[in-house]
Amino acid sequence: MQATKTQRKQPVQKRSQITCDAIVEATIQVLLRDGAARLTTTRVAERAGVSVGTLYQYYPNKSALIEAVRARYFGLMSAAVQKIVGQGADGSLEQVMDQALTAVIEMKQQNLPLSRALAELPGDPDQPDFAAEVVGHFAEFILPLISSDAPPTAAQRSHALATMAALEGLLSYAVKNAPDWLGQPWFLARSKALAHSGLSDPPINY
Repeated sequence: MQATKTQRKQPVQKRSQITCDAIVEATIQVLLRDGAARLTTTRVAERAGVSVGTLYQYYPNKSALIEAVRARYFGLMSAAVQKIVGQGADGSLEQVMDQALTAVIEMKQQNLPLSRALAELPGDPDQPDFAAEVVGHFAEFILPLISSDAPPTAAQRSHALATMAALEGLLSYAVKNAPDWLGQPWFLARSKALAHSGLSDPPINY
């Protein structure tokens, strides 16, 4: 499990790691059951089967719990994409994007409670904007594909961000309102078509 900036104590031993994993999983369950407004350290500790004191050893407050959930999500998303990159995916830009996008959608589907919990979170002034972070992760993946021989231009970066924002909006809608879409061939095809538009050159008058 990846350590977070606000985590008070880093798990070293296996037992501590198991405790942290249980606390993060309990946070997800409380978010889905009670909503973000009713997320408290006491509820999470009770759900995880640990004392509040034990929870505070690792996560000092509600924001730290939310950050840990986000870190789990981004860790899974990065692993899904990096697996494609690490395998030396070949073919056209569209084919590489298709493989990465398929992996991300499968990750969302296989971790639906986590994806739904994060999709339901309201804006938090103590946390970076979640949607913006996801879009940024996607964009940083495709920008080297678009401009492999030189740094991306400002127009290319804006074009990629706009495309990935639209794609994340589609995926978030599916996660929150129609999770069965994630396993449908037509949905994957629509997502791929949207992602492909981000690989093309931006309009001439961009």
